[in-house]
Amino acid sequence: MNKKARYTDEEIISLVKANRGFGLDRMVAEIYDIAESKARQSSRFFDALETLKEHEAYTGEDLYSLIQDPEMIKMVTREEWKEATNNAPVPKGNGLSTSRKNRGRSTRKIGSFAKAIPLPPMEFSWAGIVPLKER
Repeated sequence: MNKKARYTDEEIISLVKANRGFGLDRMVAEIYDIAESKARQSSRFFDALETLKEHEAYTGEDLYSLIQDPEMIKMVTREEWKEATNNAPVPKGNGLSTSRKNRGRSTRKIGSFAKAIPLPPMEFSWAGIVPLKER
């Protein structure tokens, strides 16, 4: 894939509309095939964000809120998380305590059945757009 290759503004807008709640940083990582941890610092993220701001200025449609929609996040158990993400580590702040001391608390296993792990949409829709690596 050419490092300078980019999607058009219309393609970015179509991808955002097709992937409600996916997250802009995750979408940029997916479409440009870069690490999710580096997507937010990339120039491509800022280009996509600028495209969404320009679109909102012209049409009044807030696509950033659409791609970041928290209503699409499903709360799941640890077992459901592992199944959906192919045993990926649980996000920070959602794990079990690392303390080994009881300190008078109950010794029951906590966390197995609690629905406390946010699972964003996992399926990415290309909405008929050909990925850059296939062009």
